[in-house]
Amino acid sequence: MMSEAGTAGPGLGSPSPGNPVFTVRAGAAPPASSLYRTTAHDYGALSPGPEAAPCVHRPASQRFSRHLGECGMPRDRALNTTLDRSRVIDHPNFQHTL
Repeated sequence: MMSEAGTAGPGLGSPSPGNPVFTVRAGAAPPASSLYRTTAHDYGALSPGPEAAPCVHRPASQRFSRHLGECGMPRDRALNTTLDRSRVIDHPNFQHTL
């Protein structure tokens, strides 16, 4: 049986964490595997220095967005020749399929 402090009773081994999906164990982080620790991890852990900053700032042109703002978004004004799709199956062959 478990006591109030959450320790196991005599002879019962470690306490059961319960459902592992919903159990939150304070301070219990899985150990990091050294297999997945790469040099990219080392590079990503550091903040970029001044040598990584570009020397020249070249902002993007807003010509395309300005044109869309003046003229508006293109619209499809073609003739619609398709039939409207019905959500009800009313074909005679499907009448007695149940």
